[in-house]
Amino acid sequence: MPFTLKQDPVLGVVEVTFTGLITGTDLRDAVSKCISLQKQTGTTRFLVEAFGCDVGATFFEIYDIPDKQSWKEEFNRRSRVAVILPDSAKTREAAQFYQTACQNRGWYTNLCLDRQSAMEWLTGTNATGKLAAGQG
Repeated sequence: MPFTLKQDPVLGVVEVTFTGLITGTDLRDAVSKCISLQKQTGTTRFLVEAFGCDVGATFFEIYDIPDKQSWKEEFNRRSRVAVILPDSAKTREAAQFYQTACQNRGWYTNLCLDRQSAMEWLTGTNATGKLAAGQG
């Protein structure tokens, strides 16, 4: 399995880490596990890290996640997904496509340059713990 899930119960964030070659099936499986965990715990914050992986999924498979799978499996509409921009150009392009597809369908998804900015966006706070601009 080229991904792992880890939940931080204090922050209420689920971390998804991808490694190796990621297929469309892998992406669908990861999303299904996140949705299942969301239903069990109530979490609505997800941090996706894709360093050192290569996306083998097609754009159609990526598009299908926010367009069909998230609806079918009843992903909470208030959920936030922060994706830390990967280094690989191909994986970065796939992440940018995913963000656009999500946003066009009304899902809260953001690309972030690093872990800190991703956590700030997910939790609505800046480094000092105060609400970030536009989050109040």
